[in-house]
This record gives sequence, structure tokens and C-alpha cells, in this order.
Amino acid sequence: MTAKLIWNGTAAKANVRAKVAVRVKAATDTLFSALVKKMSKSSPPSSKPGEYPGKRTGRLVKTFRKEFSAKKLEGRVGSEDELARIMQLGSKNMRPRPWLSLIIAEMKTKLRGVVLSKGGK
Repeated sequence: MTAKLIWNGTAAKANVRAKVAVRVKAATDTLFSALVKKMSKSSPPSSKPGEYPGKRTGRLVKTFRKEFSAKKLEGRVGSEDELARIMQLGSKNMRPRPWLSLIIAEMKTKLRGVVLSKGGK
């Protein structure tokens, strides 16, 4: 009696990539939703350096975008707007209000859980 080995590596790899893609997309969506929620709260008076920027007009939130690539297995959340860059990094006249790095730090554990979960949610 001889044993026959059937190689399913290619199908298995595709299956794993598809499952990881679902989880990375879920993490991207989770981060984006949390960012929009956090930054949509009106907060007079003005924010202090190191805090989330206070919402005045909502312009900054409207510039937020998310992207997801199943091919690259990556998600991106951010803004290409100059105001977003100034708020995140500061300027010669204003110390940073690091909206993106703050939300990533706050969500790190939750995002890890989303990526490592069985359901991807």
C-alpha cells in the first residue's frame, strides 16, 4: 500500500490571505470609525498641545479618508489636507495636536484584537 500526498499549499495560501484581508479591512474600518467619532465632538474651548484638536467647523473630519488593499494586505487611515498635517505635527506658531497618533495609541489593543479574531470583527 502506498500513500499519496496531495499538495494544497496554493489553495491554503489563498484561503489564509482572504481571511487576513477581511481582518485587516475590519481593523481599518474600526480605526476610521473611532477617529471620526472622536473628532466629531465639539470641544470649546480650544484644545491644548498634545490633545485632540477641538472641533470648530468640522472641516478637518471631512478630509479623513480610508483605503484598503487586499492585494497588499494593508489599510490606511488619514488625511492629505494641510490642516491635518499642521494639527498632527504642529507649526512654528502652534504645538502639535496629534489626532492620528493619539487614536492609534488608544486603539492599538482593540485593533490587534480585530486582526487576530476568528470572525474579523
